[in-house]
Amino acid sequence: MNIRLTDDPFLWRGLVVFASLVGTYLFFTYVFAYLSPFIVAYAASLAMEPLVGFFERRLGISRDLATLLGIVIFVFAIGYVGVALVNNVWREAVLFTAQIPELLAHGMQLLDGFIYGSEALGAVFDWAPDWLGSWSDGLVLSLAEFAQSTIGDGVAYTSITLFRTLPSFVMWVLLFVISAFFFVKDKHLIRAAVVRNSPRELRAWFSRLRLGMIVALAGYVKAQLFIMSIVGLISFGGLAIYGYQYALFMGLLIAVLDGLPFVGSSLILVPWAVLSLIQGDMYSGLYFLALWGINFLVRQLLEPKVLSASIGIHPILMLVSIYAGLRLIGPLGILVGPMWVMSMRITLSS
Repeated sequence: MNIRLTDDPFLWRGLVVFASLVGTYLFFTYVFAYLSPFIVAYAASLAMEPLVGFFERRLGISRDLATLLGIVIFVFAIGYVGVALVNNVWREAVLFTAQIPELLAHGMQLLDGFIYGSEALGAVFDWAPDWLGSWSDGLVLSLAEFAQSTIGDGVAYTSITLFRTLPSFVMWVLLFVISAFFFVKDKHLIRAAVVRNSPRELRAWFSRLRLGMIVALAGYVKAQLFIMSIVGLISFGGLAIYGYQYALFMGLLIAVLDGLPFVGSSLILVPWAVLSLIQGDMYSGLYFLALWGINFLVRQLLEPKVLSASIGIHPILMLVSIYAGLRLIGPLGILVGPMWVMSMRITLSS
């Protein structure tokens, strides 16, 4: 008796998941770098299409001219934001390098105040021999010099690396601009050619995948915005009750950070609480820790139900996909991992 592979749905689905996982890893590890300008250009063309269509309808110009105008505006906007961001990061890195000794000295003053503010710890350090204090001061000075030289060397190395990779970057940008122009300009011709030369089953699968991904991504964004709004309102209310002057701004900032993977509101509230405790302000430190705990519990209670209802994927699986993608293919995996899980769910359920 012959048993075909398709007779065992579990084995068939397992092979599909395994093959797609291996294919995704190989593609983003060995192929994506060579096709990245064209892939990014296609994604950018999807974002520019509404703008180009608007120029066609409102200005009454040809699609070629509307595409050229849309490309110019898009590249100018991205370039302006990128240059401003790099310039600010560069300037702050240089300033931070120069301020490292001062920051460490301030930290040591806070630590001394914390130690000698306690009778028990103060007695212990008063009893310690003089050479131990000299050794600790020398260690702090050495760490300051090491950190300053390391960051300074890192800035210099980054400058040299950027200069060496400039020709490749210019070529990448040219390929991106040209490809994006043709993706937008010949959108209908490209789609017709793909449809004409693709099997019917593949077109049907891609149509289901595209619709499912749009629905899943929209549900995921909706769920995250809802949770971020709740966390932002809690943070704003807590900081307003505390009497913080910029409660609205800080509440919005905490809400945005709460939506980022592996970041959350702890990036603001936990250091704030620790710094307050070190300075001896027990009330503020415990208050900020309690506010962070409330935000954490609210997200943990809401996220499973909201995400499951929106996209049908458990948050644990979402976190696993983000971490696995990050470990396998780098920072791009934070986006690729969840997209792969959603595409597999759509494929296997169809």
